[in-house]
Amino acid sequence: MTVTQINFSAPLADASNYPPVRIRVSPMQPWSFSRLALQQQPVLAQSQFFHSGRGALYFAAKALATATDNVVLLPAYHCPALVEPFIAAGYQIRFYPLAADLSIEPVQLSELLTFDVTHCLVVRYFGNSLNTDQVLAQLSSRGIVTFDDCAHDLKTFLQHPLNASARICSLKKFIASADGGLLQLQKPVKAELESHGLWRESKNLLGLVRQQISERLSDSANSRLYPSTPHDAAISASTVMSTSQSGNSGLRYLTAIHQGTSSYFASGWQLRCTDTAATFACRQQHARFLHAELQKSPLGRLLWSELPADSALYVVPFLLDDSAGFDLLRRRGLQVLRWEELAPSTCQVSAIFRSRLIQLPCHQELTTEQLADIVHAMQATPG
Repeated sequence: MTVTQINFSAPLADASNYPPVRIRVSPMQPWSFSRLALQQQPVLAQSQFFHSGRGALYFAAKALATATDNVVLLPAYHCPALVEPFIAAGYQIRFYPLAADLSIEPVQLSELLTFDVTHCLVVRYFGNSLNTDQVLAQLSSRGIVTFDDCAHDLKTFLQHPLNASARICSLKKFIASADGGLLQLQKPVKAELESHGLWRESKNLLGLVRQQISERLSDSANSRLYPSTPHDAAISASTVMSTSQSGNSGLRYLTAIHQGTSSYFASGWQLRCTDTAATFACRQQHARFLHAELQKSPLGRLLWSELPADSALYVVPFLLDDSAGFDLLRRRGLQVLRWEELAPSTCQVSAIFRSRLIQLPCHQELTTEQLADIVHAMQATPG
């Protein structure tokens, strides 16, 4: 089924109905793991900075359009921010199913590669490459234009040779920048983007300084989770009844600023000042700790029986036995995420994951006490 206009499924919960977040899923200290000397990141010389990863993907979709009727295959499990760039770029969209571990089934994908398919995007989910490199090679051998989505995998973006027509990543998931998406193209095309100007750049830098001070003060106070009380029968899903619709106009995630604006200068500067080796090592350590401690959580199971040896995960994915576990964790101040707004597809894995696959924090700013709090919250018996 080819789609040019998409009615995404409605969100399942409203964050405003939960208590304040005590442990966030992403870092919030702009100069965490920074160092005075700018790191040499050779890959950045071939990269372009955009306001966001979705903005980078939108430009790549336009730059790599090959025909009047471009047909792209996208994964059925996604955030709308992955889909909207292709809607805005005028592509016809088809969705391919995924295996239970979020890897791609090569045989099923091959069956979808009909004569009119021109493009395909693969995702390194949560920082795990799974079999994406093999699939990219398969697609390239068939003349398909490929997009490598490293939004969750800054380590691969910076350290892995480019083996797709284009790849993108998102800085905000790994460092506490105000914005930042990076794009690499196999055949570079220069993007004409609006800059922020001196006044807005200065305001952003001042805001980052204030944020760093505020986060440091909150760390020295109380950033622990709310007390883990027994599951309250009053805890229930807060359903948002409105539908999310997207067409060639009225996009909700790909706004004008995403489509035509460069990132702040400070965002690139932050990346160059970040000790990425230490950042990645810390994320690996935190992910391994959580993975070891949550083997027997009563709320469900870890998505992967083993973690990839050389990855630096964005989050640790966990499959709940019951979607009520999401509300329990959010009530306790733990910012777990899930992708609730999906395009219609026949993928059964996506249908299950929409309400039950949650994303647990493992970023570099987490303290030993916070990691212990996450484990404690995940050991709660659901009501």
